[in-house]
Amino acid sequence: MTDNQKINKKRSIGQMAGELDIQAHVIHFWESKFPQIKPEIGKGSRRYYFDKDAQILKKIKSLLSFANTEK
Repeated sequence: MTDNQKINKKRSIGQMAGELDIQAHVIHFWESKFPQIKPEIGKGSRRYYFDKDAQILKKIKSLLSFANTEK
């Protein structure tokens, strides 16, 4: 499978939170602070995160974790 044929995995906020090992409300908060996070909003206002969103969220978590270790 080439890069162009990769499947863009769709995750719920619960799945994304589990993958990042954080609470869902943290992702909601980050959405309000980082305009780069743009989940797809589905029926019933459900948020769905794709690979691009997952990469951004992982980077934010990494940077915030690093910032906390520098204190």
